[in-house]
Amino acid sequence: MKALPINENHHSREELEHLAKQCIRYEQHKARRIRGILMAMSGLSRTEAARSQGVCAQTLRDWVLS
Repeated sequence: MKALPINENHHSREELEHLAKQCIRYEQHKARRIRGILMAMSGLSRTEAARSQGVCAQTLRDWVLS
């Protein structure tokens, strides 16, 4: 998946949380990506956010562009 710049001008936290909850079983990778982005937006370090979603920090960095 191509990395996208994500900030509060694109989606609110509430919208992202709703999207993550709507992901069905075969879309859990999307839910994990959304939750990782939410955690980074909430102030967790990328390392902490990545660890919480079971991915490496490099993967989360690719998901979130600063």
